[in-house]
Amino acid sequence: MEMDMRWIMKCTGLLCAALLFALCPVVTAGIITVPGDAGAIKDAIALAQDGDEVEIAPGAYTENGIVVDKDIAIRSKTGTKSAARVTIDGSEKTVFTITGAARLIGLDITNAQKPVIVHGKGMIERCVFYDNKSDVISFEAEGSGTVEYCIIQDAGDDGIDIDSETGNITIRKNKILQCGDDGIEIRLKPTQEAMVYAIKENVIAGCEEDGIQLIDYPDASPREFVISGNYISDNAMAGIGCMADGNTRENYQGSHMEEPVLLYGNVLKGNTVGLTTAPGLTLGHTVYVRNATNTKP
Repeated sequence: MEMDMRWIMKCTGLLCAALLFALCPVVTAGIITVPGDAGAIKDAIALAQDGDEVEIAPGAYTENGIVVDKDIAIRSKTGTKSAARVTIDGSEKTVFTITGAARLIGLDITNAQKPVIVHGKGMIERCVFYDNKSDVISFEAEGSGTVEYCIIQDAGDDGIDIDSETGNITIRKNKILQCGDDGIEIRLKPTQEAMVYAIKENVIAGCEEDGIQLIDYPDASPREFVISGNYISDNAMAGIGCMADGNTRENYQGSHMEEPVLLYGNVLKGNTVGLTTAPGLTLGHTVYVRNATNTKP
């Protein structure tokens, strides 16, 4: 009788476990297709859960005002090397505002006003941005992330604008061309959080002000910079410019910036000034070619 009771209890336990498993949904990453599962990118993102992918078929889309508050990937169905592209026309408005943790992969974005604004974590890979108004990729105060293997051309203002006060940022292997202001503009606003910015192996050329601009503020922050392996050429003002006291208009006076900036392996070519200096700079091997002036002050 005791054996029978044990067997009954064991079977009851197994039955309860099986019932519990059946009633609890198994969460797995899914793929939501556009235009298959949703007719618009915004609608597909609304359907997505954390960990999902939104897969967009090649074609032309007119969309804007998309808030991404989830941990998802938004990508082209055909991959990043296909001639068949996903092209999004922003109608002179912001296309993506990232407040979660989102990856944008293999998308073309044009005719937008600030195409991508990052308040959370943005990972932007192999995208093409052309003929956009204002800054193309904006990392706001709480924004962090990466921009890799992108082409940014003919921005109305900065190619990449960084006002971040938290998190690390990597900008690597991009082509940033013919921007209306700076290729990359970074404001060193006061913060207590240690941050690392890595700007590596980019081509930054033909911008109407500086290739890279570091804007200092009165109090030093715990930021560190590594700027290496970049080809910075034919920018109207400085290849790499250090600015003082929140000023963003290049005056070739350098700054009192104390944040450590390690510069090495960069080529500064054909700029009005190759480099404007600051106390925090550690200058490794740098190639200067046909700048009107190599360094100031």
